[in-house]
Parts: sequence; structure tokens; C-alpha cells
Amino acid sequence: MSEVLDQETKTLATQIDELLSVVINAAEALRTQILAKKIDPRSVMRGEIPASLIFDIYALKANRYLACCYNLDLLFPPIFSNSRVLSCVDAWLLKYDSHYTKWTVEAFSLADGAKKFTHTLQPFRPDWLNGCPLITPVMTLTRAHTA
Repeated sequence: MSEVLDQETKTLATQIDELLSVVINAAEALRTQILAKKIDPRSVMRGEIPASLIFDIYALKANRYLACCYNLDLLFPPIFSNSRVLSCVDAWLLKYDSHYTKWTVEAFSLADGAKKFTHTLQPFRPDWLNGCPLITPVMTLTRAHTA
């Protein structure tokens, strides 16, 4: 029984790592587009992952990025000020360290819980994002972009 549980845990961890890799690549693409002034910093990047998952990347304050991944069956977009809604999505608070040119995960909703994650997110939320649901993305990634 414990071997089956170990295998399921390893499978889930591998899937989350693969998803995080795709999300970090998308966050890097958004960051470089913003730095090149090709898109507005208030832009949202949306991507689609096989298995009916959608992810949205938001640029926040202080080199922080919010990545939300949710199922296509979710009929409403996540709202940043609502921890109950954020509990329906996998969300990461990513930080880009320009000195070391690397990405780190500052918070993960599954590990921290939705309420704590929402609290951690508050200081980095830009004013234009207060209480607003996910906005229409200006840039959509396809499978070709994420490969």
C-alpha cells in the first residue's frame, strides 16, 4: 500500500514540476516582452497545456509574477482578493532575481494554503489589479511556444 502511495506522490510531484517549468518559461517570455516595451506591464499572458489546463501569468511589483493554473471547466476566473476562489486554482508567486538571472518560487498555493498564499500576495499586487478578476490576455501562448 505504501509503495502505491509513494508512486502516486512521485507522479504528482513530477506533474507539478513539469507544469512549473512551463509556467516559468511563460513568465520569462512575459518579462522580456515587458522589458522590451513590446507590451504593457498590465498585460496578462495566457497559455494552454494539454490535459485541459489554462495558465495566466501576471506581472506584479518588485520583479514578482503571479502564475495561476486552472482547469478549463472552471467557469469563472480567479479573483486575487478572494482566497476561496484561489483555492480552486494552482497558483505560484514567482520572483525573478536579476542579479543571479534565476527564478524562484516564493509561494505555492497547494503547499501554503489559499488564505496564506493570498496574504503573501498582497504586498506585490499592483493598484490596477485590486479586486479585479483575471483580465483578457494580450498574449496567448500555444503549444508551439511552450515546446
